[in-house]
Amino acid sequence: MEEDPDSVGDESGVATAGSPSVMDGGDGGRREGRSLSRLLRRGSRRMQEPRRTCVLFADAAVVGDVRATLTAGGVDVVSVAVDVQALIDSLANFEPDLVVVDVPGDASTMVAAIAATRRYYPDLEVHVVLRGTSGAASELAESAGADLVVYLEGDPADRQDAHAAAVASRVERALAGDGVYSVYQPIVNLRTGRVVGVEALARFRDGAGVSPMARLSEAQEIGMRRDLELAAIRAAVGSAELLPPAWFLSVNASPATLAWSRFEEERDDWPLAQMWFEVSLRDDPAVWFERLGDLWATSDVRPQMALDDTGATSASLKTVHQLEPDVVKIAPELVRGIDHKPDQQALVSTIGVFAKEVGAVLLAEGVESQAEADTLESIGVRLAQGYLFGAPDELDRNRVRDLKRL
Repeated sequence: MEEDPDSVGDESGVATAGSPSVMDGGDGGRREGRSLSRLLRRGSRRMQEPRRTCVLFADAAVVGDVRATLTAGGVDVVSVAVDVQALIDSLANFEPDLVVVDVPGDASTMVAAIAATRRYYPDLEVHVVLRGTSGAASELAESAGADLVVYLEGDPADRQDAHAAAVASRVERALAGDGVYSVYQPIVNLRTGRVVGVEALARFRDGAGVSPMARLSEAQEIGMRRDLELAAIRAAVGSAELLPPAWFLSVNASPATLAWSRFEEERDDWPLAQMWFEVSLRDDPAVWFERLGDLWATSDVRPQMALDDTGATSASLKTVHQLEPDVVKIAPELVRGIDHKPDQQALVSTIGVFAKEVGAVLLAEGVESQAEADTLESIGVRLAQGYLFGAPDELDRNRVRDLKRL
């Protein structure tokens, strides 16, 4: 059998025995063994075509090693950037053939570099070098728009320990059949007291003793959080036909899922005009998106975008202004006891000012007493959800009838 020339080393001296695996984001996760230098000049004919040029976005500790490997592999580093603004300036000044990102252990910065490149230079190749074995980093890189992910310590899929294998098994079971289902919590208009929509919350059939967020977090460790979130959205949409036409259905999605090509392929099959998509501030959406509404620039129907957990971080106000959501959800920790805590009232009022500037409405989450509800309404919060109005539960026609009577 003739040897595949693409599977062996080259003159760069980069070893291919046990060479890193890669994931090509363009073909749905195809994985191959390749050397780093070979990948970074993929498709070129050695010694016959001009050398490629790149801007290297890297941590100072690894710049020397990466530059040497790229140079040996036929790629000239024309500029090194250490922050996103310097990266964008370098792309404008040098017009390279590709960007190489290598920031070990800093997923947010990696995503910011990829997303910024995609935003301003959508046709430029972006290659990402990963030095760890976590599937989470590759999932984030691919969703943010990386063309190529190179693992220097081996493909995580090929290095699963017993824990990772057990997690993968649980995720696969959850994805099979009806392993993921939804419960729904009502959202009310504080002025009228009437239900105006429901939030769908994911639950897992085999999740006894494990919180849904813990299940999603462990799935992210092996690069499968998007799969679970997409399955949860499908499950939520499955009951949408039970809702009155005037009610909305709110679902949760991480930035990585919202930016995923599979999400874009499926979303037009959902009742988008009746849907809200909630993205949490805890997932750094401002790193991914310039404005949340831009996600639907090519769609005929635009759902509402909600920014969840607002007030939970010091960057909340800046992020509201940047992302321009349709709905701003106040974090439960700001709602709890707000009727007798003036500092929380002041902060929620300030968030309301920023929300008004971008045309967003306020929704308070975690309301448990009438005193909290009354206080929230008095400071300009229009919508609310929490155990005061109803616990999350599965949906059927009888429950919808009962919610209409609230």
